[in-house]
Amino acid sequence: MKCIWLQAGELDYKELPRPQPAQGECLLAIKQAGICGTDRELLRGYYDFSGIAGHEFVATVEAGSAAWLGKRVVADINISCEVCELCLRGLQHHCPSRRVVGIKEQTGAFAEYLCIPERNLFEVPDSMSDYQAVQLEPLAAALEILDQITLTETDKVLVVGAGRLGRMVCRVLRACGHKVSVLVRDKAKAAKALRGIEVLSQVDSACPFNVVVECSGHQDGMALALSAVEPRGTIVVKSTYASALTIDMSQLVVNEVSLVGSRCGDLGKAIQWMLDSGDEFDAHLRDGKVSNFALSEFEQAFNEAGNPSLEKVVFDQFDR
Repeated sequence: MKCIWLQAGELDYKELPRPQPAQGECLLAIKQAGICGTDRELLRGYYDFSGIAGHEFVATVEAGSAAWLGKRVVADINISCEVCELCLRGLQHHCPSRRVVGIKEQTGAFAEYLCIPERNLFEVPDSMSDYQAVQLEPLAAALEILDQITLTETDKVLVVGAGRLGRMVCRVLRACGHKVSVLVRDKAKAAKALRGIEVLSQVDSACPFNVVVECSGHQDGMALALSAVEPRGTIVVKSTYASALTIDMSQLVVNEVSLVGSRCGDLGKAIQWMLDSGDEFDAHLRDGKVSNFALSEFEQAFNEAGNPSLEKVVFDQFDR
């Protein structure tokens, strides 16, 4: 099979044997795979990952359990042991021996084929487009915020950073009826991409926010989050950082700020949300905000993934 191989911060286009599913696994033929910020951080050394990256995908089951054959699926990217104390408590995403698709000790989706345990699969409804389906993994990550903290109608929420994850968080919180602002460097560009969201280029220290969601992925983003949150407020950290992050712990302690790390979410909830509120994502296709590539065009695709005006860059052209 053809794939994109990551090694020591470099990408290469390779031909490898097609994987064979083990007992309890299904062989998936990838239909679309999206590039996200974490994939770009892997190039900079995040998790010291080598192999096939890519974890946002939709696929068709080609081999494995008869109950899944031919179905269009997405998958929980965390492959847990299911027997440790954390797994038995329902915390499979924090299993100490977990593998994570395309991120940690598990082959990813920038390839023609991928093997995944059957227990990780979720069927994609017929009414959902492939492009909506490839957005389900980051959507689940955004929805995870609502499972971790309680937001009220009066809470003021600030999202730091209007990259793809930041925009996803803004859309989810807005759709759930919360008052959301976003802090960005380029106010004009963000305003075009996020209609109905208050866009700020600076924050007024006299008017702090109850909740700040850090999505910039940069050191200065965390500093801005600390300066924008009110005493006893909450900072939710959604970013992945390739390098060490320095936090002013004195400011955190003196202001009694709660710091919440936030990662993957529930794909089942994401599927339902997309069915109820996901029309905006297909509008990205109509508006020309999605770039499509073959695996062999990986260099151009990763360069395009750095373009903030695009909503998504996907691999969706395969020569199987």
